[in-house]
Amino acid sequence: MVYAAVIMDIVGSRRVKERERLQKLLQSYIDEVNERYRIVLSAPISITAGDEWQLLTDSPGEAYRLTHEFQRLFWSEGLEIYAGIGVGTLS
Repeated sequence: MVYAAVIMDIVGSRRVKERERLQKLLQSYIDEVNERYRIVLSAPISITAGDEWQLLTDSPGEAYRLTHEFQRLFWSEGLEIYAGIGVGTLS
């Protein structure tokens, strides 16, 4: 089976003055996306380090859609994200 893994990070998060609020916002977004898209996620989205998180789906198209969903959520806060997407089998 082919999977798409996405790792995302908030651009310039260390310069955000209200980092604690940002962390809570990120967790809230993750909870929301986990609930709304649980059918297409191969595993729940999780925070890996600070303001970095990852998701796994068995559809590259869904990976792009979910990445855009996070972009839109953070654009509403005036923030941008970095995202790296890898596609392939799991070993």
